[in-house]
Amino acid sequence: MATRYGDRVNLWSIWNEPNHPEFLGPQYKHGKPHTPRLYRGLYAAGESAIHGAPGGSGDKVLFGETAPIGNQNVVSPLAFLRGALCLDADYDKSSGCKKLRIDGYAHHAYTRTAGPFFVSDDKDEVSIGSLSRLTTALDKAAKAGAIAANRGIYLTEFGIQSRPDPNAVTVARQAEYTAISEKIAYANPRVKAFSQYLLYDDQPRKGVPRSQRYSGFETGLRTSKGKRKPAYNAFVLPLVATRYGSSRDVLWGRVRPTIGPTQVTIEHKIGNGKWKRLTAVQTPGVYGLGTAHRSKHRYRAKWTRPDGVTITGPPIRAY
Repeated sequence: MATRYGDRVNLWSIWNEPNHPEFLGPQYKHGKPHTPRLYRGLYAAGESAIHGAPGGSGDKVLFGETAPIGNQNVVSPLAFLRGALCLDADYDKSSGCKKLRIDGYAHHAYTRTAGPFFVSDDKDEVSIGSLSRLTTALDKAAKAGAIAANRGIYLTEFGIQSRPDPNAVTVARQAEYTAISEKIAYANPRVKAFSQYLLYDDQPRKGVPRSQRYSGFETGLRTSKGKRKPAYNAFVLPLVATRYGSSRDVLWGRVRPTIGPTQVTIEHKIGNGKWKRLTAVQTPGVYGLGTAHRSKHRYRAKWTRPDGVTITGPPIRAY
């Protein structure tokens, strides 16, 4: 792969969700995690081949691509990380374990229906609301000499499940949660990439009960038929309002894509009132501002693209 496509690729990631049994197994052997050892060998061979290919020495190779949760079938991401880096208590130190070259850690920080602020009681799980667990684990691995320090985090898959999945949030809540999640990622200086998954919802399964019809991913910005969800414009114009005390809201937002300074308009309304202009912001892409908090306050962003098309983001609440 590196020999054939190396002139067009400079960032690689090895294996999708190796801590999940659909992609690598067996996950457990004799009651203990087994895939961390399998993945270490897989990664080491791949990294060596990529960096050894013509022109590949400077390419970045990402380690991990881990799924966010763990159970009796899935190895939790931080338990997987410790095992793959020979840092777990069960590792036989006498067998030797060389320092790996990893240029970044890839992770899929999906959250539950509780939303982006959810933090699992299992301290080995990492969702968007507990990214600090991953940075701490990487720092401990670096201190132990298993990897280099200050490795970046690449969120190579992320999305919020929405209706029509009966166990997911509404499409309006999906738009809010997607923006909040991006703000959480942006605020973490170790995060180098934030990737939306998917563009279109998976096609529903036919000939099965409704409870099984939407067993795929409904994280798309469009429905399976192509209709734009509120999350579509929310991804172009993510906007988050954070409440501080009883009288202040702080807004964070961005405009994508931008090719230079641009102007975005922030509108607001109270309850069922009319939308009014709050302010206009000149921004190179990411911006922030403060404003007074009012009960039942809603905000939205509006931006006119260089081609003259105006995009209006969905209304959001202060959290």
